[in-house]
Amino acid sequence: RIHLEVLDGVHAALGDFPVLLRLGAQDYEAAGNTLQDACEAACILAPHLSALDISGSFHYLSRHDWSDKRKHSQSAEKTVEQPDNQARSANGFFSKTSHAIRQSLRLYGYDTPVLLAGGLRSKSEAEAAILQGACDFAGIGRAALNPSFTL
Repeated sequence: RIHLEVLDGVHAALGDFPVLLRLGAQDYEAAGNTLQDACEAACILAPHLSALDISGSFHYLSRHDWSDKRKHSQSAEKTVEQPDNQARSANGFFSKTSHAIRQSLRLYGYDTPVLLAGGLRSKSEAEAAILQGACDFAGIGRAALNPSFTL
């Protein structure tokens, strides 16, 4: 609800101005937000946005053991999917998540563009994510700091 109230306030103050929201889509924790939660949130937020920027949870990524190679961690409540360490170099950190969110948006009739952020390191990786339907456009940040980076 707070997101919608803030978005309504932004639109009231700025009028017809593009508004993008970064959604930390999954917490990758047993009691945290799931992919289903993220898909539902995206559909609620979409009518209020010019674009939706998909990333992961800051909580999980701030843990010191985040590079653990486990794909799943067991809890008493449920199995929690972890970001795919192999996907880092090929499709970005959150391409599976952004793909599912983008599919949900289209299924429910929203054409809100989806930006995938995190782990894309080259033009070819960004193009592949777009061609595979993971996003409509790609965010490349740290990779652009590399002197050999080119578009």
